[in-house]
Amino acid sequence: MQLLKKESLEINFPILPIPNNIKYENEFEDITYIQGKSWISLKASDCKYIWDFFSVFSNEAFRYYLPAVIYISFEELIKFQKLKDSDLLVDCTCQNMIGRMRDDLDIFKKFSSVQLRTILEWLLDLGEKNSGLNPYDYKECVTWLSLLVEEKNIETI
Repeated sequence: MQLLKKESLEINFPILPIPNNIKYENEFEDITYIQGKSWISLKASDCKYIWDFFSVFSNEAFRYYLPAVIYISFEELIKFQKLKDSDLLVDCTCQNMIGRMRDDLDIFKKFSSVQLRTILEWLLDLGEKNSGLNPYDYKECVTWLSLLVEEKNIETI
């Protein structure tokens, strides 16, 4: 849980630059509310604007805003004990994450080793129930993240 503290996330995930292109070109959803906002400035009340839109985020925006989801869901989990008791829809993010892994694993290879470990730790701390993923998808996501962390660690040797 140490990696999930706000201070650690600020150190391990870049706050700047904020992505200019935050959605896929062919998407028509208006997500200007989030445009230009740093991930560190987002609060739980802002998340209603990003949960449903995570699937239309460009790869750059996905990588940029994921720490906000990690931090806010971690804080809500401490507060509510179960995310289903909060208004957060972490399952939208998790389902999008597994979808992106299946489509293009290179998106995740752009994360550093520490960032990948943080994402993995977050998913493990959430657990299968709170992630919103079905058990098969949850295990697949954890496995892919574990393998990517291991691969990054081998690269640094």
